[in-house]
Amino acid sequence: MIYSTLIATPIDLFATTPKQTVLKVTRGLVYKVEIDFPPGPSGLLKVQIYDGGHQLWPSTPGEYFITDGYCISFDDTLLKLVAPFQFDIYTWNLDETHAHGVTVRIGMVSEEIYMARFLPTFGYKELRRIIAEETALQEEKRMAIIETPFTWIQPDEEEEEEEE
Repeated sequence: MIYSTLIATPIDLFATTPKQTVLKVTRGLVYKVEIDFPPGPSGLLKVQIYDGGHQLWPSTPGEYFITDGYCISFDDTLLKLVAPFQFDIYTWNLDETHAHGVTVRIGMVSEEIYMARFLPTFGYKELRRIIAEETALQEEKRMAIIETPFTWIQPDEEEEEEEE
């Protein structure tokens, strides 16, 4: 399955106030990612893709994709095993005159037998073990975010000790 969304980003949006677009997907393995910039943005349209609060692409935190008239395309093997089954795409446009668009496509397979095609060095039992481990890890991270969604406003342990 290939999930796709065309995102039109209005003028004067900044990194502090980006446009958020939700791309609904299914449980499975991401094998391909494409970010297709048509001619025109001249490096003024920025794109980041997140899974929950974690920046996935580009992998370097705080960085973003920019280009003009080019499709950034790469293979990946990301297991998306825990709800919510969506990717959050953040775009902002520093152009003061023109809105710009970008198309994001994500290729996924949802059946374990097809996942094995993209992870050929693993036997089927090993693949099932990895999927179970990844599912548990992703669920643990999801629950941690739910329990303390705003870690930056939680008091430090040192501050609590000083108050006592």
